[in-house]
Amino acid sequence: MDILTQCLFHAKRISALVHIWDHMRGPGQALPSEDVDRILAEGIIQNSPIHTTKFHDITSICDRIAKTERILVAVLKDPVYLNDDRDREIIVARMALCQMLCELKAAGIQSEEIETLWIKNDCEEW
Repeated sequence: MDILTQCLFHAKRISALVHIWDHMRGPGQALPSEDVDRILAEGIIQNSPIHTTKFHDITSICDRIAKTERILVAVLKDPVYLNDDRDREIIVARMALCQMLCELKAAGIQSEEIETLWIKNDCEEW
């Protein structure tokens, strides 16, 4: 799996979690650990190959988005966190996702997957 495919893998996982949280969120509503795993298993489309010529600092971008995903999953699964904490982490993850997509676009990397994630997550507004 090349580095860009890895970045998009993490981006899709964040996007799936953000969207299911937006739909599930309500007073006292938490996201049980098994639901996080199920959502990630069901909500991720298989990665398709992407051909690019510019890779500037893709490794750094990918490392940051992978870390963001790990933190988001940990917060959503941990019963210690309140829903307000989870809401904040969702916002931070969405901002990180949009920033990553923006950086990829700025590096001249374009694909249908990047555009789909950009639109789906309202990155123009973030």
